[in-house]
Amino acid sequence: MRGLGISFGVARGVAGAVVLLLLLFVPVLSGTWAETGGGPLLAEFDARPFSVEEKRVLQIGLTVSGSYRGLIDGAWGARSQQAMEAFVAETDADAAATGLVFGYHAAEIGRRAYDFLSQTGLSYRGGPPVAHRLLAPPGSFVPGEHSDWGEFVLEDRDVEIRVFQTAPGLAAILHRVMLDGFPAYAEPYTVRRSGRLVTALDEGGARWYVRSDPDPLRPGAWNTTMVVLQPGGDRRVFEVIVGSLGSDPDADVLGNDARLTGLVRAWLAVGEEDAPAAPEAVTAAVPERGDSGGLHPLRGTGTGFFVNNTDLVTARHVVEDCRAVTLLDGTALSIVAVHPGLDLALLSSPARSRDWIPVHRTGKAALGQPVIALGYPYFGQVNTALNSTLGNVSALVGYHDDPDAITVSAPIQPGNSGGPLLSSDGTVIGVVVAQIAKIEFAEETGSLPENINYAVTGEALLGFLEAEGASLPRLSGEAPDLREGVPDAVQRAVVPVLCEG
Repeated sequence: MRGLGISFGVARGVAGAVVLLLLLFVPVLSGTWAETGGGPLLAEFDARPFSVEEKRVLQIGLTVSGSYRGLIDGAWGARSQQAMEAFVAETDADAAATGLVFGYHAAEIGRRAYDFLSQTGLSYRGGPPVAHRLLAPPGSFVPGEHSDWGEFVLEDRDVEIRVFQTAPGLAAILHRVMLDGFPAYAEPYTVRRSGRLVTALDEGGARWYVRSDPDPLRPGAWNTTMVVLQPGGDRRVFEVIVGSLGSDPDADVLGNDARLTGLVRAWLAVGEEDAPAAPEAVTAAVPERGDSGGLHPLRGTGTGFFVNNTDLVTARHVVEDCRAVTLLDGTALSIVAVHPGLDLALLSSPARSRDWIPVHRTGKAALGQPVIALGYPYFGQVNTALNSTLGNVSALVGYHDDPDAITVSAPIQPGNSGGPLLSSDGTVIGVVVAQIAKIEFAEETGSLPENINYAVTGEALLGFLEAEGASLPRLSGEAPDLREGVPDAVQRAVVPVLCEG
């Protein structure tokens, strides 16, 4: 299996030592991921760090996948874990053979749950007239025909939900009437306890579920919720609603969900085919792959940045041998030009960007000047956020005195390739392309190099863009002071670049 850094450019050192430069491009892992042991997607799944809300989402995903039938309460016990293992056995034979569940399984289950919630519009409802808190479809509860029982009804194409507020005797009568109305051959599920009554039927196409509990705020009163599957309705909707029934007034699936939404976002980013949209409420956290995305397996990721509202710059090795190059949302990018000698590529996007980063007017760096490297290292394997690192221009030449490169101390990693190197005024003075291979260098020389990284010079970048006729607009207004942090507009101009193929 390929590692996370691709070796590039074998060259002879001072004493004839072989030194490898590492291109900063992240190849997507292939084969049995369980063998790699790296990144949150590849780590063994452990439910404990996930919030109660996130565990509810996972239980929803397992329910709609057919692996789980139980309470959607965020309590992760043996039943939930067994359902997760059953899902893996059904969908991933390689992982099932190891007996382990991995982060990418949780990501896929979460993706299915978010897609299901988006498609159905289910959201948590509670408070009068709904006594139990539950996931319910859009719509209003309206007074029902049994007003003396405090009945309210919500009807949907998939389910009918009826809620009642009654005395305990009437609640018991309601359950008895339900039993009497079932066919003689039916085998209903029942619970008869002092604090709970449940009557349920799953017979052929008929699905009924009725639950009654004492009202904690009104002594002597009971709350009853009835859920009925409509003819031709989606059984998954019924199962999720029934599983979600509870008394926790704060139950929800949104909020406190950064760990799971980040995992799902990373999973979408590594090229799952035809990934559906996340629900509107979490769209910002889990971006949607567009129709053009996911047509080919994802080979790897790098970084690019807009130099005007349609053109992007990245490293040539990020887009070499790709069958398609896209943005994270699936927007297809066209390769306008690649430089035959420099590690540079110019791309064009059909979607206009409102933000771009100006190239320094001369492109010339000064020895020792502070610089900021922006990029997406190990995208989808460590995180999916834009990363910023600080350093200095430590040499005005690159490896083996390459005049078209500069050496910088700003820490960079695989995935940074193609990212901008910024001066303190926010202009581009270089394009990140490589780092020295520390282990190989140490093996050949006996010493471990630190903070030796390379960027194509701003001067070489300017020459390339001008030769290709790229527009290089200047930003109006006062130049940003990056000592106060990277402005939002600059951040938006730097994007992950995906290589499919």
